[in-house]
Amino acid sequence: MFYEYYKSKPGRYQHNSQKYDRSRDSYHADPNLGSYRISRELRERAPTSYATGKKCVTELFAYLNRHLEPGEEAELFACWADNSGRFPEPRNPELDLVLELNTFELGEEFEWKQQQDIRVKISI
Repeated sequence: MFYEYYKSKPGRYQHNSQKYDRSRDSYHADPNLGSYRISRELRERAPTSYATGKKCVTELFAYLNRHLEPGEEAELFACWADNSGRFPEPRNPELDLVLELNTFELGEEFEWKQQQDIRVKISI
């Protein structure tokens, strides 16, 4: 799975669900043998995978919290990368999620799904 996020100020990034523009504000978010998925089932079945997944998710949101200014937002998108392009599949709007970092608390369940668009915001 290929993960990217886009940092933008309000009104600066025009969302396009079919194609993503890789601008200077585009970053690759590699979990480095971990994942962006945690669940109760994973914790019981594979405790090491759960621990690495939780660390990946926690570190991603901590990084965004440190680097986003009030009023900025980041857009997270996950897809499979192949030779025909990075985003061959459009986002699935049914999976869209908006997180307010000022109030977000990571629970026992979280997964950054393929074709999911996650908006992460910092309130002013």
